Formats: sequence, structure tokens, C-alpha cells
Amino acid sequence: MNQTIQRCYLLGHLLLSSVLIPNMATAQISSDGTLSTTVNSDDGVNFLIESGVRSSVHLFHSFSEFSVPSNGSAFFNNAGDIVNIFSRVTGGNISNIDGLIRANGNANLFLINPAGIIFGQNASLAIGGSFFATTAESVVFGNGMEFSATQPNEVPLLTINITPGLQMGTNPGNITVNGPGQSLNGSIFAPFDRSNLSSQLQVQPGNTLALVGGEISLRGGLLSAEGGQIEMAAVGSNNSSAIVQLTPVGSGWDFDLSEVSNLGNIQLTESALLDTSGDTAGSIRLRGATITVGDNSSILTQNEGTQSAGNTILHGTETVTIGENDANGSINTFVANLTISSGDGGNVDIVTKNFTLRGGASVFINTFDKGAPGNINIVASESVDIMGFSPDNQRNFSSNLYSWTLSEATTG
Repeated sequence: MNQTIQRCYLLGHLLLSSVLIPNMATAQISSDGTLSTTVNSDDGVNFLIESGVRSSVHLFHSFSEFSVPSNGSAFFNNAGDIVNIFSRVTGGNISNIDGLIRANGNANLFLINPAGIIFGQNASLAIGGSFFATTAESVVFGNGMEFSATQPNEVPLLTINITPGLQMGTNPGNITVNGPGQSLNGSIFAPFDRSNLSSQLQVQPGNTLALVGGEISLRGGLLSAEGGQIEMAAVGSNNSSAIVQLTPVGSGWDFDLSEVSNLGNIQLTESALLDTSGDTAGSIRLRGATITVGDNSSILTQNEGTQSAGNTILHGTETVTIGENDANGSINTFVANLTISSGDGGNVDIVTKNFTLRGGASVFINTFDKGAPGNINIVASESVDIMGFSPDNQRNFSSNLYSWTLSEATTG
């Protein structure tokens, strides 16, 4: 009798699984029904997203689930005159993005999921504007209207000039970017060869690539914004009323964190890369409680044009650590702002309580042409520790800060 019951239970379980698993596969992206968003897919891998609710030049979508499978795509088929696409995920599950996110024209795309967002090694972007991935609970607009992912509501009535803010809530989800890692070729005596770099999360030149969440982790992740802006802000818990205000500026967007009292942590490992190099080199800004750059990870701005480069800013309210312990150290862990043309280089600014540079890692500004280099500015209210070395082919490279010129320019 017991064996019969067990067989029936097993058979029922298998039948139920055979029914549920295909449904799970086809529910990678689905509308939550609160707006007129439509999602269609012929193969369960590539998704066409249409309709939504339009307010002036803004388009709103609402999803119960939003994940893009490997070799799949999510195509926002928006009108060409749309300026901003706001897409919220209300189902309470993490978004796993391992395929292509695509939109028409030059629209900026906001992906809002309070539960968390994970980008896989195959994640990529094909959009004309800026990209914002955030685990905020809602987007708040200057006219008092709100677009919430935790309490789905109607679409705000907006005008063209309304700027958004991110209401982070009490416990924002985390953002992780898993990637293949970078393999930069270069040295202190030569510019970096970026021609063979893989592209992962990349926006068009002059645009902003932003991650705003609880904890932010790049594990081999590659972020690129040529001549634009990379912004990473880790907003910790218990900031329920705090709003991260976003304001468009000439070179991208400004992120105002003045209302945020508790910050989270940012970590770059496994040969992660932040890169705003190009003919007009952009800016990079990281803000968190602790910022850690290690395990062959790099932050690079290499100015290859005639205009001045942007600055690289690491603001950790508690600690900023660059490098690993000596046994795992590497000279490929660095923060650099270079110029290889007539355009001036930018500054590297590090602001924290405790700054540590170790394991052969480096912070440097170099110039290889007529452009003047920027400055390295370190403000640490409690401690500065520069120590250790990196074993490399039986040669020891010590951790260091330096400014180097191989041209007629004067170093910073």
C-alpha cells in the first residue's frame, strides 16, 4: 500500500513538474496587468514589449517578471520621439539579465526592481540613450507624482521638464554584474590597448550608465561609457524617506545623494573593469560606505581626443581599499586617468576615512602627449596605508601612487 502511494505521489510530482517547467520558461518577461504593457514571444527567449502608457515624451511599462535568458532579448519597441522609458518590476523576484536589452531611438531606459538585479556574462545593451538599473522602490517626480514598484499605481501625468528621483526604501535589493573579466594590455610606459576588450554593459558615447542599489558587486563585470559617465551608488538600509535626485546635465546626469544617511558597499573583483575612455573621455564616480577594488580589477579613463577628460571619484564614507594582500596581489589592480592626446587628463579623487593601497596595486595619472595630466587628490580623515607588493615573474612591484609624463607636458 505504501509503495503504491509513493508511486502515485512520484507520478503526480513528475506530471506537475512537466506542466510547470515550460510555463516558467515562458514567463521570463510578463506584464502585471496594471498598465497596457504587452509582451509577446514566439520562442520564449526573445520578447517584444509594446504599448505601455505614454505621458508626454515619457513611456511607462509594468512587469510582474523581467528576466532575459541567455542568447535572448527584450526589445522595447517604443516610438522614436520617446525620451524616457520607465519600466518597473512588481512581482517580488530578482531580475536575471543574461541577454540583450534593446530600445528604439535615443530613449533613456530605467529598469526598476526593488528585489534585485543580476546581470550575467552575456548581458548587453543596444539603446541610444542612458541606462539606469536600480533597486529603488519607486520613481518620484518633481510634481509630487510617484511611479511605484511596491505599490503599483497609475502613471504620473508628466511634462517634458519633470526630473525623476529614486525612492530607495528601507531595504533596497542588490545589484550584481557577473562578467568575463578584462584583459587590458599596457604599462606605465605605454597607453592601454583597448581594441580587444569585450563589451558587456555599454552605452553609446556621451551617455550615462548607472547602477543604484543596496550592495553593488562586479564579479568580472565590464561597464563602458565612452565619453560619458559611469555612476555607482550603493544606498544602504533605513533610508525610507531618502530620495536620490537625478538631474540631466550637459555631460550626462547628476546624482544627488544628500538625503541618504546610510550607504552600502561596492566591490570590484575577478578582473572587473569600469571604462570611460575615448575621443572624449568621460567621468566615473563610485559612492558607498566601503569601496573595494581588487583581484585584477581596474578603473580606467584614457583620454584619446582634444577635449578635457572627466574626473574619477571614489567616495567611501568608511573605507576605500585598492588591491589584495601580498600573496594575491597584482599590478593589474589599478585606478588610472591618462591622456594620450592633446586633451587634458582628469583628476583621481579619493575621499574616505581610511584609505588602503596594497598588494602591488596602483593609482596613477600619466600623459603621453601634449595634454596636461590631472591630479591625484586623497582626503582620508583617519588613515592612509600604502603597503605591500605584487609577486610577478620573481619581480616585486610595490604598491604606489604616481604621476608620470612621457611628453612635454608637466605632471600633476
